[in-house]
This record gives sequence, C-alpha cells and structure tokens, in this order.
Amino acid sequence: MAGFTFWRPNFAFPFPNASSGLLYYSDDLTHLLFTACLIVEVYLGNLLFDRIESFTADLRRAGCRISREEQVAIRALNQRFRRLFRSPGWSTFSLPRVVIRLFAIVAGVSVFLFFFSKVQQPCGVSAKCWWGQSGSGVAGTYYSLAIGGLVYLATEALAAILVGMSMINFILRDGYAKPNLFAQDLANGMSPVGDLVLTSFFISLVGAVAIFIVLRLGYFGVEDLIVIWGLIIAATLYIPLATLIPMYSAVRLISECKRALLQSINTMFHSGVSDVTHSYDMAQIREIQPALGFYKHVSELNVFPFEKYKALVSVITLTFVVAQTIYNFIKLFQ
Repeated sequence: MAGFTFWRPNFAFPFPNASSGLLYYSDDLTHLLFTACLIVEVYLGNLLFDRIESFTADLRRAGCRISREEQVAIRALNQRFRRLFRSPGWSTFSLPRVVIRLFAIVAGVSVFLFFFSKVQQPCGVSAKCWWGQSGSGVAGTYYSLAIGGLVYLATEALAAILVGMSMINFILRDGYAKPNLFAQDLANGMSPVGDLVLTSFFISLVGAVAIFIVLRLGYFGVEDLIVIWGLIIAATLYIPLATLIPMYSAVRLISECKRALLQSINTMFHSGVSDVTHSYDMAQIREIQPALGFYKHVSELNVFPFEKYKALVSVITLTFVVAQTIYNFIKLFQ
C-alpha cells in the first residue's frame, strides 16, 4: 500500500477517493465511453480501408464483368491514386500531399495545445481536479500528445478515404466494370460498393454516438465551442457523402445496363411480330410469353448495389445519423 500511496499522486492511479476532489481516470465516464466508441471507429475504419484496397478483386468475386483490357486500365488508375492513398514519404514532393499533411499538422497541434492548456491550469479550491492535471503527474501531457497525434492521423485518414473513393468512382464512372444483372450477390455484381456504403454509415453511426456522449455529458468546455460543433457535424457526414458518389455511379451503371437489356428484349419482341396492326392470335401470344416473363423479371430487378436487407439497414442507419446531425445543428444555434 505504501507503493500505491507513492505512485498515486504522480499518475492519478484510479482508486476512488471522494474526499480528495480529484476526478480519477476510472471515474471519467465521458472519456471512457468516448474511448470505447473510438475503438469501434478504428476497427470500422480499418475495415473500410481493406475494402477500398481489395475493391477490384471483390467486384470480380461478386460476379462483375471485367475484361483483361479493363483490368490493365484499372491497375494503371490504381497506381496513379496510390501515391496519395498510401501517403508516401516526405522526401517525394507532391503538392496535394503537402497540403493534406500541413492541414493535419495544424489540426493536431491545435488540439494538443487545447488539452495541454487544460493540463497546466491549476486546480481550484472548490472545483474538481482532472486526472490529467499537472499536479497529478505526466498523465495529462501524454494524453494531450496522444489525442493530438490521433487528430493528425484521423485527418490524413479522411483524406485517404476521399482519394480511395475518388478512385472507385473513376472505375465505375468510366465503365471499367460491367454490372451482372443476374449475379448471385443479388446486387448486380456491385455488392462491394454497397458494403463500402454500409460500412461508412456504421462509422458515422458510431461517430454520432461518440458526439452525443461528448456534447451531452460535457468535456472541458468543448461542448460550448461553436467551432468544435461545426467540425463535429461536418466530420459526421464526411464519410457517407464521400461514399455516396461512387454509389451514384454504380446505380447509373446498373440502370444503363438494365435499360440496354430491356431495349434488346423489346427489339426481339417487335421483330417477332410481322403484323403491324398488332392483332395477335393465340399462337403468337404463346410464342412471346417467355419473352414477356423475362421482360417483367428484368424490369423488376434492383438498381441499387445492395441486397434488400442491407438496403434496409443502410436506410435506417443513415436516417439516425441525419436526425442526430440535424438535432446537433439545431442545438448549435440555441
């Protein structure tokens, strides 16, 4: 116990002590809940990066048609975007990369200075002291460095996501991948696009929960800064908006493929009828019955890169995120 008594003032060792007036780490509910959300966010973020990296291979496995020439074009496009997506070293000059990293440094240093200023503030007589206060040791300084570095890495990650989504949008927009309306994934061979969108929605959902925790429970006055509210709202919607662009390209590609197939069926249907007066007899009706059934089946095919249950989950998740964002936006001006 003597050892614990010695180390506790320096590192704010988490033994509750109501008489000390010190907020120990184990009692910092806002921090612990936010950290739990952050762990989930990091996992989902890594999952999103993995899906961006393996996007072309996932398309082929889902049943999407990609020719050898299109594969070469996709590989060249991938290499062109990889310079930003992989964030090469500082020695290789690239203006976009320099701008991204400078912005990330400014964001990280600003957050570090904000929390470090809280570390250096002396404990008031009546106020409850923080576990990271300078009088409690170096824990607050380490925490300030950690959260500053986290903001730096998060800023670079958001930029990398935008670059990756732009690459995927080019693949779909330029028609390097052809939808397969009868693919087994029930999403026209475009289920990897739907998985990207669904993952991004879950990231925003967890982010919205983390924002609710910070803004409702409060943390060092962050909840009173208008700039923080604006940045939080923008960050919540950033990833879903970035993924909606390639989803739009996928929907347009599927719609064009579906329209072309329906037009081909329609042409075959009319070419099989020689009578321009369209007065069909029973023999002609029986002859075109399979074509009519196939036409009806194609016309009812889904044009979104989702299975039906994934589409439902995506709509519910996005609705919650939008509702939470609107609520935060209203509270911002109250």
